[in-house]
Amino acid sequence: MSSTTTATRAITLPLGTTPTGQSVHWNLTDQDGRPQHGLIVGPTGFGGSTALARLATSAHNAGVRPAIVALDRGHHLDPAWDQAPWNAARCVDADDLIRDMDELLAQADPEPAMRLVLVDGACALRAAPGQWLSLIRRAAQLQISIVARVHSLGLAEFGDDVLRSHLAAHGQYLALGRSLGTSAALAADLLPGYTPPVDRQLPGVGVYGHAGTTTAVTVTA
Repeated sequence: MSSTTTATRAITLPLGTTPTGQSVHWNLTDQDGRPQHGLIVGPTGFGGSTALARLATSAHNAGVRPAIVALDRGHHLDPAWDQAPWNAARCVDADDLIRDMDELLAQADPEPAMRLVLVDGACALRAAPGQWLSLIRRAAQLQISIVARVHSLGLAEFGDDVLRSHLAAHGQYLALGRSLGTSAALAADLLPGYTPPVDRQLPGVGVYGHAGTTTAVTVTA
């Protein structure tokens, strides 16, 4: 793991552990330091916000600047965010989100530190799908990685099919719970290697996937 101010090699963030106690890491960048994006998918109450908060803490500890975008609850953030670093940037208003994204997209050069944008809920994606897509397309230039938590893989969560495809393009995800609210064919397309669990899952327990390789994981709170 790297905590340097420029993304010149792979950066991974602690996410949780396997059933045998081995560490599971989220890939913030690829081996060449290019930002990678991903999805956290699962019903309410299965630990999606907790997983994002875990990534926020891991990012902060690695010298990466985390930013939290959570519009679903207005100014009442999920209690899981109490675990996030106190100085993480937070956005809970759609107008503020659009203004901040416009300012970010207007930048010609990246800031020194890598940034991780954690999107908690579909409202933020639907508020500005075009701007999210523009941000993803300029992610390498701006040194930004985006991780979005949604309740299902349905198009209504994303507001745009192209945005959904780009967030899933690196094949990185955390699937929580047993039902992802979509067809098996769509899940297989967007979450490579994913197989729905047979038994009921506890909150925080799921499957981490990256580029077609999957592993069972319990998110570390």
